Amino acid sequence: MSGNRIFMTSGYSEQTKGAETVINRSFDLLEKAIDEMKLEKVFRFCDYGTADGGTSAGMWNFVCSKVLEAGGDREIEVVLNDLPKTIGETLVKNGRSLSELYRNTIVLISPESFYNSVVARSSIDLGFSATAMHWLSKLPYHIKNHTHSNACPNGEDFDAFCRQSAVDWKLLLSRRKEELKPGGKMVFVNLSRNSEGMYLGHNKKDKNLHEVLHDIWRAFKEEGKISREEYESATFQNFYRSEEEYIKGVEEMGGLEVLHIRTELIKCPYRKKFDEDGDTEKFASGLTGTVRSWSEHVFFEAISSRKDARENKKEIIDAFYRQFEEEVANNSKNYSMDYIENYLLVSKAY
Repeated sequence: MSGNRIFMTSGYSEQTKGAETVINRSFDLLEKAIDEMKLEKVFRFCDYGTADGGTSAGMWNFVCSKVLEAGGDREIEVVLNDLPKTIGETLVKNGRSLSELYRNTIVLISPESFYNSVVARSSIDLGFSATAMHWLSKLPYHIKNHTHSNACPNGEDFDAFCRQSAVDWKLLLSRRKEELKPGGKMVFVNLSRNSEGMYLGHNKKDKNLHEVLHDIWRAFKEEGKISREEYESATFQNFYRSEEEYIKGVEEMGGLEVLHIRTELIKCPYRKKFDEDGDTEKFASGLTGTVRSWSEHVFFEAISSRKDARENKKEIIDAFYRQFEEEVANNSKNYSMDYIENYLLVSKAY
């Protein structure tokens, strides 16, 4: 996996209020999965792509409490996974808090790409991943006239990323199938596109955030702030799959069964707060912060080959997001970042 192009900013959880809401809406699937299991003496759970763990902590608590409520002198082993460069003190602290809160609970950290094996074969009772597996293992190529494949005007670019996404989805399913015990369950919560063509930041009512990011980046090129090469190097290494694409991958994999699937729109918490208090400055700052948390690395990496000092690159990126924040502040009623999320529960055959 080309991990050099994928990482979240520090303080990710503090800047992504919506991500926790997205995770909390999966509790019904987690409960269903646990209720249908024959729990053994040791229950092993893995959270793939957990970032700093801040948005997942409530979910970990839910899983541990449900397992312990089932009775018996049961031990719980929790594996927290993300890329090595993402794992830091915050994840360690959050993991330690979990082990201190629940008796007989051991927390382990696996610094590995989830495109690789993360844990031993047939060792996991319940797996979970939220807002992570839309990231691709590699870029098909750099898109010449846009920054995101789901928003680009060229159908060939969309198709190329869709093909890579299908290959990657099968690989992800294969890895998780290997790691699940027979009868084990996995809950996937993935950024998606719905039947109306909506996806993260594009609800067909407000401005498409991916278009806004691209427009500012293109303006930077036209103003000479970045080169053409740098403009073309900024391509998001991800893709928002459809519900049909998720199902197709599971069916073609074999040995996995879809127990539940749905796609939901989760409203932007920053816009909701703005509609209540009308605080334009706070809204613009909050929305910019959450967008920057998952997009900054794309633009920074595009200019990383410069010989300028790192501070000069940071000045360009800071100016880029100041421009974004100004756009939001000047036209607040036309901005939001709704999530389109797919909720999928699968089971491994016995």
